Amino acid sequence: MLILAAVATPFLLAHIKDAKVSNLNEQILNVKSAFDSWYTAEGGLLPESGASSNHLDDMVTDGWLSNDPTGRNDLNWYVRRLEDNENSGAYIDVIEVENAGTSGYGYLSDIVGQLDETVDGSDDDDAGIFQYCDNDNDTVKFRFMLRKDSGYDDAWQPTCS
Repeated sequence: MLILAAVATPFLLAHIKDAKVSNLNEQILNVKSAFDSWYTAEGGLLPESGASSNHLDDMVTDGWLSNDPTGRNDLNWYVRRLEDNENSGAYIDVIEVENAGTSGYGYLSDIVGQLDETVDGSDDDDAGIFQYCDNDNDTVKFRFMLRKDSGYDDAWQPTCS
């Protein structure tokens, strides 16, 4: 029985990790879908926003997103607008509560590389539409690009300090 448990444990842990990646990817896609609908309804214009603005709140309030992911697994979700030389972009910004003792850090740091590979086919933390940073046992953040103007600079990677 002990041998069976020793053999089955890695198999089960791998499936748990895959389920976490799938769950978070589904949450990203739900927000992306709601954003696309909301953005179209707004006439293709995003309201001006500062660094502290959260368009996710607007999307929930306006009824575009009924399944708000904020707070799940101790992760804070935002939808933000970023400006660069008169071009704009919008992205999902997910920030873990900055404490290695929270469940959010363990949840996200364990899967962020695999999530990146699932989302944009690469585990490079600063390339593609999914970018992330992981500051050893302190902070994990990721960003997912929702849309950007053609002249928009790609320098939007999150920083963990």
